[in-house]
Amino acid sequence: MRSALGICCVVLAAAALAACGDSGPSTEEEVREAAVKAIESRDPKAFCRTLVSAHYIDLVYAGDVQECIDSDESVLDDPGEARASAVVVDPKDETHAEVELTMRGGELDDTAGHVEMVEGEDGWKLDDVADDYLRSAFLAEIETVGQGVVAIPSMKVCFKRQVRTLDAAKLRELTFTNNSGDQRDAAEAGRTLPKGPGRIRRLGDHPGVGRVRQAQPGLRPLHPRGSHWPAAAHRHHA
Repeated sequence: MRSALGICCVVLAAAALAACGDSGPSTEEEVREAAVKAIESRDPKAFCRTLVSAHYIDLVYAGDVQECIDSDESVLDDPGEARASAVVVDPKDETHAEVELTMRGGELDDTAGHVEMVEGEDGWKLDDVADDYLRSAFLAEIETVGQGVVAIPSMKVCFKRQVRTLDAAKLRELTFTNNSGDQRDAAEAGRTLPKGPGRIRRLGDHPGVGRVRQAQPGLRPLHPRGSHWPAAAHRHHA
């Protein structure tokens, strides 16, 4: 009798472990992992092909995945470490979620804000970046720039002031505006690259920045066709 009871206990314990002990990651954990992976990515091919949604490619690159891959600005050389502090899955549509992120180290040090994620057939992907994250990342990149005109302390102060006062629509325009054609054509048209020095350079056309530049001797006009920004400051990927 004891032997039979022992067998029953072993079977019940195994069943309990199967049901409760290893149920796999929760939806929130899957969303968190996908968001961190996308924001920390340094591989443009992986980022553009597998870590972001079709909507993101439409938003930033007019639907052209290859343009995303070829861009010097699709990912950063050293974005830093992303920490996801909160995940909220949309109760009305569980294929959408919002993640609150904080960056530590790298070019995005102290960036904080929200990103939007969407679930597809092959998992969760970055779908959009909220205005608070865009503004915070813009300010962080200005702070970490160590070359060119933006490295001048007075210019950092001026650029930051302009970014803080930009309305959300202009902020997104500076960050995401991109032609579907060659990126050089976009730059010549006065548009910006999606991340990094390109959009900082474009901010240099703002009247408030121009007034500060007039007080800095020896600086050429800050413009895409005659930029004072050194070529070495641009990021390149193999």
